[in-house]
Amino acid sequence: MIAQDFELLESTRCDVCIIGSGPVGSALAVELIRRGLSVIVLESGLAKPNTKIQSLSDAFITSPHAHHRMDLAVSRALGGTSRLWGGRCVFLNEIDFLQREYVPDSGWPVSFNDVIRYLPRAAELLGCNDGCFEDPNADLGSDPDIDAAHLERWVNEVHTLPCLRELETSDRLKVLLNATATGLELEPGGQVVKSVRVAREGRNTIFGGATFYVLAQGGIETARFLLNVQTEHPLLFGGTNSKLGRNYMGHFGGSIARIHFFNPGTARLFHNLHGVKSFARRRLSLSTERQKTHHLPNICFWPGNAIYSDPQHGSGILSAISLALGHPRIARRLLSEAVRQNNPAGSADIWPHLTNIARDPHGLIIGGAEILRQWLWYARDIPRLFVTNQAGRYPLRFHAEQFPSANNGIRLSNEQDWLGVHRAIIDFEFSVGQMANIIEAHRILDRGLRRLNIGELTYNTQERQLDAAEQLQYVVADGLHQIGLTRMAKTASAGVVDPNCRIFDFHNLFIAGSSIFPSAGEASPTLPAVAFAVRLSEHIAELKRAKKYTRKY
Repeated sequence: MIAQDFELLESTRCDVCIIGSGPVGSALAVELIRRGLSVIVLESGLAKPNTKIQSLSDAFITSPHAHHRMDLAVSRALGGTSRLWGGRCVFLNEIDFLQREYVPDSGWPVSFNDVIRYLPRAAELLGCNDGCFEDPNADLGSDPDIDAAHLERWVNEVHTLPCLRELETSDRLKVLLNATATGLELEPGGQVVKSVRVAREGRNTIFGGATFYVLAQGGIETARFLLNVQTEHPLLFGGTNSKLGRNYMGHFGGSIARIHFFNPGTARLFHNLHGVKSFARRRLSLSTERQKTHHLPNICFWPGNAIYSDPQHGSGILSAISLALGHPRIARRLLSEAVRQNNPAGSADIWPHLTNIARDPHGLIIGGAEILRQWLWYARDIPRLFVTNQAGRYPLRFHAEQFPSANNGIRLSNEQDWLGVHRAIIDFEFSVGQMANIIEAHRILDRGLRRLNIGELTYNTQERQLDAAEQLQYVVADGLHQIGLTRMAKTASAGVVDPNCRIFDFHNLFIAGSSIFPSAGEASPTLPAVAFAVRLSEHIAELKRAKKYTRKY
C-alpha cells in the first residue's frame, strides 16, 4: 500500500518503521515482511521527483570539483537513488574486511564470510541474480599480480527493481509519501526511541507506532539527521569527538592511461556477457598479496570507450552518440546526469562526426542494434556499450577505494531547510598521497600485462612526468557513493553502529546503508549495502521472536 494520507500515522501500529524508500530501505522492508513482520516506510518525496521537496537535500559543498551537487547524488522520491543509479552491482572483497596497517581505521567488526552468505538474496532483490560474480575462464594466462576473474553485473531494470515492485503488493507493508523525518523523541533515560517527528509543508506530527526504527536515507542524509538530533542531545553518539559525520569516503575513478592489447581480439573478453536480468563485464584487478606488499588501495581496471566528443576515435556509433548528447532529451536516455557531468560535451563541430558515421556504417549499425536490444529486450533505461576497434587501443578506466580521512566529512550549517532542519556542509577531497598509490597500481598492472604478453599501458602524460597532484585532474567527481559517515565498530568510541547495525546509544534504532562501512573497497556500494540490509532483517526478526526488546506504543 502506497499512500499520501498523513492520517495513516495515527492508526498505524507495526513492528518496524523504515525511513527512506531507496534500494536499501525497500529491500529491507521486503525482507522484513517476508519474515513475518509488519512495516511502514516513510518516504520524504512523492511518487515522482518534486523540485521543492528535492531542495531539502541541498547542501554547501566546499570542493564542488570533487563532489557532485546533491540533486545528482540524492533523490527524494519513491525509490530514492534507484532513480539516479546506473545499476552496477559488485560485491566487496575479503581484503576490504581486514585490518591493514596502511589504511587508517581499517578492519571490520564482522568477517567477509559473515556477509557473503547474504549475497544471493541481495542479488535477487536487485535483479542481478542470473549469474555469478566470478569467471576464472579468461584466456589471459596466469600472473601473480593480476586477477582477471571478477565480474561486475549491471541490473537491466534500474527504476523497477524487484524490491520496489513489492512495495505495492503486500498487505503487511505501508508506504507513506511526502513524510520527512525531522527528529526523534526519546523515552526518559534516552536509550529508547519513542517516536519520530514527521513533517510536510504546513504539517508536523509524531509517529510512535513502531517497535524498531531504521534510518535508510542514504549516507549524507542519515548522518545529517543524526547530527541534527545531536544538537538537542549533545552527549549522544559520543559527543563532539565521535565518528559521526567523519571519515567520509567515496571512490577514485577516471582514466590516466590507455591500454594497448597486442592482439586486438583480446578486447572481446571485455564485451557484455548477457543474462536474463542483468549483464556482466570482466574487470582486471591486483592480487591481494600485491596490494598488501605495496600498500595499495583495492582497485579495478577495464578498457572503456574513447571520449565520445573526440572524433579521432573514427567510430560511427560513438560519433552518433556524441551528436545525440547535444540534445538533452536524448542524452538523458543514453547517460545518467552524473555521468554526463563527468564527460566532455559533444563536439560543436558536427562534420568530423558525420564523416565517421559515413565511413563506419557497419559500426553504426552494430552499435545501434545493441542499444535497441538493451532498450527493448532488457528494458535497460541507459544502455551500456563497449565498442572495440582494430587498433586494440582503449582508455583504461579505474575504480579505486578512497581511504578514510579526518579531512573528509559533513557538519551542520547554521542555515536550515524549509522544514527547519540544519543543512549539511560537505568537506570532500581526493588526496595526492592516494593518487600516488593509484599511479603505482597502474605500473604494477602494466608490468603484469607485459609479462603475459597481453598488452601495455601508455599514460596521458609521459610516464616520467606522472606527478600525483597533476593526475588528480583525471579523477572524476564523486559524492554518489556515500560511505563511512556512520561507521560500524565493536565499541561506541570507535564508531556509530555495532556489528548488528544498531546505533550504540539506543536499543531500537538501526542504520541501513553504506554509511556503516568502515572502509570503501573498490566495489560500488549498493549490492553490499543490500546484503547488509538482508542481514539486518534477520537480526530484527530474531529480536522480535526472542522478545529481547519490547515496548508498548
